[in-house]
Parts: sequence; structure tokens; C-alpha cells
Amino acid sequence: MSISFDEIYLTSEQILERVSQKELYEHYSGEKIIEGKLVKCCFHKDSTPSMGFVTLGTNIIYNCFGCGAKGNIFNFVQRLYNCNYGKAHNIIQKDFKLSKNYGSSYIAPTNSDNICISGYQQDIRRQKTEIITKK
Repeated sequence: MSISFDEIYLTSEQILERVSQKELYEHYSGEKIIEGKLVKCCFHKDSTPSMGFVTLGTNIIYNCFGCGAKGNIFNFVQRLYNCNYGKAHNIIQKDFKLSKNYGSSYIAPTNSDNICISGYQQDIRRQKTEIITKK
């Protein structure tokens, strides 16, 4: 028995029918999202809140005034996990249990809170790990 692509993967529209964009942003950013309120950007070292969210039509768009990162929720997940658009869909489906089969190539985040981890933060963690392993 073979399984078709359509039976496993959801389209962007199907994902957004099941989970709100606000819920997705809050899950991946670790921040409470309120339109017009700035939060700390998770894509760069941010001492002052510089990322905002605005509703344009049916989409909630993020925009960081510090580093220039902007886009929709799928672009946000792409940037967060440094992956392509399809992989971002796969990650969302797995994290929100939106389909039965997620494929074997995705590794779930180990942080149970799914707090946004920027490249800068990843570098700091990598450096700390290297220091600990050298001792």
C-alpha cells in the first residue's frame, strides 16, 4: 500500500485552518503577540524590543526594525530552523501534530517551551558546549 504526498503533507491553507497564525508565532517566538507591541527579536542579539507584528489582509506579518527580518509565519519558521519552505511546513505539522506521518528526517526541538533560538544564541550555546567538553 502506498501513501500519496497529499495524505501526509498539508498545504499552508490547511495548516492555517487548524492553527491560528498568532498561536504559531507565540509557539515559535516564546513571546505573547499583541499587534502594535514590539518584542525582542529572536534572530539577533536584541537588548531592546525591535520586532513587531501587523495584520495585512488574512496574514500576520512579522518585521524586525533591528535586523530587517520580515515575512509570514512560514518564513519565520524557515529562518528560525534555517530550512526551506517545505521543511518549515513539516516542522509545524510535527510540532502541532497536524498529520499522521512526519518523515524521518526531522528532529524535534529539545526545548519543551519551543523558545526562539537565534543564530547568535546558537553560537553562544555551541561555545559553551565546546568549553565544557574541553574540560
